[in-house]
Amino acid sequence: MHPSAYFSTWNGLPPFGAAELLLLLLSLVAGLATEGVIRLHGTCSRRKPQSRDWTNLLLIPVVVQIIWVGAAFFSLGLIRMVNNGSSFELIFSVLAFGGAPCIITWIAFSMSCVSYAAWICWQLFSALLHSWAIWLVWIGLHIACHLNGWEALLAAMPLVIPLVAFDVNQAMPNSAETFQACYPWRRASGERVIVFYSGYSGPKNRHEIERIVVGAEETLCKVYALLGQEALKFKVMMFLCRDQEQHRKIFSRNHDASAPMASGYAHHDSVSLVYGPWREICRTTAHEFCHIVRRHRISPELLGILDEGLSDYVEEKLFPGGPVPAITLVPNLQVIANTSVFFEWMYTKNPALRGSYCYRHAHAFPDYLISRYGMPQYLELCRVTGASKEPTEGTKLAAAIEQIYGMPITQMEKLWRAAWPGTWTTGQTKLAFEPPDEPHPEGPSF
Repeated sequence: MHPSAYFSTWNGLPPFGAAELLLLLLSLVAGLATEGVIRLHGTCSRRKPQSRDWTNLLLIPVVVQIIWVGAAFFSLGLIRMVNNGSSFELIFSVLAFGGAPCIITWIAFSMSCVSYAAWICWQLFSALLHSWAIWLVWIGLHIACHLNGWEALLAAMPLVIPLVAFDVNQAMPNSAETFQACYPWRRASGERVIVFYSGYSGPKNRHEIERIVVGAEETLCKVYALLGQEALKFKVMMFLCRDQEQHRKIFSRNHDASAPMASGYAHHDSVSLVYGPWREICRTTAHEFCHIVRRHRISPELLGILDEGLSDYVEEKLFPGGPVPAITLVPNLQVIANTSVFFEWMYTKNPALRGSYCYRHAHAFPDYLISRYGMPQYLELCRVTGASKEPTEGTKLAAAIEQIYGMPITQMEKLWRAAWPGTWTTGQTKLAFEPPDEPHPEGPSF
């Protein structure tokens, strides 16, 4: 049946209640599909992890209702401008039944996260259904509300504009929701790891990819054993970029080519780095795998000095030969614990503390604690710090150290620094330790 017959008269349209029920049911299914995306594809989400408390199941129907009711009111106002006596119920029903294909694209969105090909197909499918929905709404308003062509088009604008904006947004580069959907990766799977790579060909490269898969599997197992943690229930995804430019474009929030760029990143449940022979990327792989295990088995959130220090410790234990851990920074632990201090090198070309010094300094701290008190106590320090309700990051670390090791952070720092004589690279040989509650007379103690 031609859609114009469907909207031929008000009596031929389903009642307002049926339109409302259809909209509600479709939006609930869209909410379920969105929750499916979060749970099934969160492994390599490009955005900050979302809550898994089913809020989308309620939020999406509310948003859909607001959009359609708002569009109906605006359309009603535009129609009344041409002295038409159409009712709100009529207009809402036309928009609800005509715009239903739009929600179907939302429901199908979960399939777009699987691969790059699926993402492209979903974009075409979305554009097609949105075009069909716009035509249905226009025809419905044209016939059911007795409007001429341009009047019906004007009345459809409150719903058409959001649909067109949505299509334009989805057509933008890097708009895919997951890493595996934003590029036509090739993949090689193991029992615990899936390696995505950028289309290298030739027997030599294929052999190297196989070596990377085997090496990554062995490294992940060693990380579990070293930290004393159970294996993760999902396969860790490992993305190998063609070069640093591609790595920055896909995986870094800062696309400025001059901005500092780390050699690897841990993204919720996946890692990314630049492709290279296994012997060149094994240390970075171990480092990033440690971040993933820490996030899911020890503490979801952790201060940089503890987190990077633990990852550097694991990296050096599994693949010795990297930079020697050393006390390289003058500021005390409670200052360095602040993210804005420890990671300043990531956001400026001229940081107060060099990134390499921060990492060697952070490596030295867990190396000292683990060698003297053991790995279980250090992991408990991470858990207590991550769960702390203290107001600042420095006080979180201070309170956790006193709780786990039974001494103030200033005493612990004196013992730690005394254990590393002759390792200074900053030129300063003597430090004055001040209690955390006694600020420097000229400002913070850096």
